[in-house]
Amino acid sequence: MHELPDELKLKIMPLLNGGEIDLTVESDLAADGQMGSQWLITTSERVYVVSPNNGKAEVLRQIEVKDLLGCKAEALVGNGALIANVNGEFVPLIRYTNAMSKEFGHAARRLEAQAKGEDAPVPTDEDRTRRCPKCTFPLETGSSVCPNCVNRARAMRRLLKYVEPYKGYTLLAVCLMIATQLMMLAPPKLTQILVDDVLRKAEPFKGHIPARLHADLLHMLGLIVLALVGSRIISMITGIFQSRLSAYLGSKMIHDIRMALYSALERLTVGFFDKRQTGAVISRVSQDTGALQEFLSFDIQFILSNTLLLVIVLAMMFRENWKLAALTILPAPFASLAAMLIFTRLRWVFRRVWHRWSKLHSVMSDSLQGLRVVKAFAQENKEVSRFERRSENLYMAHMQAEQTWATLLPMLWFLLSAGQFIVWYAGGIQVIDSGVSTGTLIMFIGYIGML
Repeated sequence: MHELPDELKLKIMPLLNGGEIDLTVESDLAADGQMGSQWLITTSERVYVVSPNNGKAEVLRQIEVKDLLGCKAEALVGNGALIANVNGEFVPLIRYTNAMSKEFGHAARRLEAQAKGEDAPVPTDEDRTRRCPKCTFPLETGSSVCPNCVNRARAMRRLLKYVEPYKGYTLLAVCLMIATQLMMLAPPKLTQILVDDVLRKAEPFKGHIPARLHADLLHMLGLIVLALVGSRIISMITGIFQSRLSAYLGSKMIHDIRMALYSALERLTVGFFDKRQTGAVISRVSQDTGALQEFLSFDIQFILSNTLLLVIVLAMMFRENWKLAALTILPAPFASLAAMLIFTRLRWVFRRVWHRWSKLHSVMSDSLQGLRVVKAFAQENKEVSRFERRSENLYMAHMQAEQTWATLLPMLWFLLSAGQFIVWYAGGIQVIDSGVSTGTLIMFIGYIGML
C-alpha cells in the first residue's frame, strides 16, 4: 500500500531471502514507541518488520506464514498494534498511531486471509487514509473537510444566519439567562453576611445573648434565609422559562436547517448519490442535524452565560479582596493550556465516532434496501460480516473516545479546582491573622465553585 523508497528497497531486498514482496506498509512509530518509522513487509512465505535504522535496514521481527494462524489490528489508547497469532501465541508485530489504522486494518485482513489460504482482499479507498493537502491531517472517508484548516468563524457566521428570524425570542432567552446567572451570585454573598453579621456576633455570648440583640439577630437571620430562598426560586423560574424557550428555538432552527439540507439534496445530480452511500447521506440529515440542535439550543447560551458569569464573579472577587482573587486565578493559564490540548484531542476522537456512525448507517441502509438481492444470491453471511466490521470499528472508536474522556477530564477538573486549595490555605492564614473575615473566605470558596 506504501511504496518503498528506492534507497531503502535496495537494502531490504537482500534481507528477504529472495521472496517477492506482496505488501509494504509504513508505520509512523518506531520500535521504542516514539515517533519514527518501521515497515511491515510480506511475501508469500514470510512476514517481516523492518526498521530503516538511519539508512541501515534491520529486520526486527520475522514470522513464517506457515506458522501464522491469524492476525488482528488492535486499537489501544492513543495508538494501535498489529497482533499475530503464531502457533497459538499472540505476538505484537508492529505499532502505529491511529492515523494509520486503516492501512494496518487492511494489512491485518490480508494476513488473516493468507493464514487461512484464502484470496487476499483488494485494497479500496476506505483502506487508505486520505490526508489534507495543506497540513496532511488524516481525513475521514466521505469528507474533504480538514478539522484543522476549516474556517470556524465563517462556519459560525453561516450557522448564525438561522438565528436571525428569531431575534426577539433569542434576546428574551439571553435576558432570562442573565437573570438566572445574577441570581446564582446571591447565595455566596448572603452566606458571607450570615456568617459575619449574624453568627459571629452571636458566638461570643455562648448562648446568653441580650434580648434586644437576640431579636435583631433572629430578624436578620430570617431575612437572609428568605433572601436565599427567594434567589433560588427566582433562579429556578427564570431557568425553566429560559430552558423551555431555548428548546423551542433550537427545535425551530434545526427544522429550518433540516429543510434547507433536504431541499439542497433534492437538487443535487444523480452523480452525487452514485459516489456516496445512502446511509451516509441519511446520517447527515438525522444525526448531524441532531448535534446541531444541541449546539443551537443549549451550547451557544451555555458559552454566553458562562462568559458573563466569569466576568461578574471575577469583578466581585477582586472588589472584595484582590490578593485572594489573584491567588484564585493563579492556575488559570495552566488550566487553559491543558483544556485547549485536552479538548483538541477529544474533538478528534469524537469526530471519528460520528464518522463511523455514518458508515454503520450506510451499511445498514444499503443492506436493508437491497434485502431481496442479498437473499436471492444467499449473501446474508457476507452482509452480516460487513456490518460486524463496521460495528466493531464504531465500538473501538467509541471505546477509545470514552476512555480518553474518562482519563483526561478528571485531570482537567483537578487543575481547574487547584485555585480552591490555594485560597483555603492563603485565606485561612489571613483569617487566623484577622486580615480576612470567615464569611469572606466562605464567599470566595463559593465563587470559586462557579469560576
